[in-house]
Amino acid sequence: MKIEIELKKDMIHGTKVILQDEEIIRVHKFFEKECMSEYVSENNTDWSDEKIEFVSNRAYEICDENVSVEDEQYAIQKAIEEWEKRHG
Repeated sequence: MKIEIELKKDMIHGTKVILQDEEIIRVHKFFEKECMSEYVSENNTDWSDEKIEFVSNRAYEICDENVSVEDEQYAIQKAIEEWEKRHG
């Protein structure tokens, strides 16, 4: 499967991009990771960048590894617990 997307540079001209399945999946995963990172960061402003990165990446991995885990809050809590075990 491939998808054709027209990126609008202005109101008249655009650039067409054709994405294959693998590329669509990579874009989707990138967007999901970025959303997780933004959510964790905005809700934990007192955390270090290192902790935000670890927790958001690990929470994303937990959701990705366990298809049955749809609750991001559960995944974030598990990632926090892992952080605390490693860093006290």
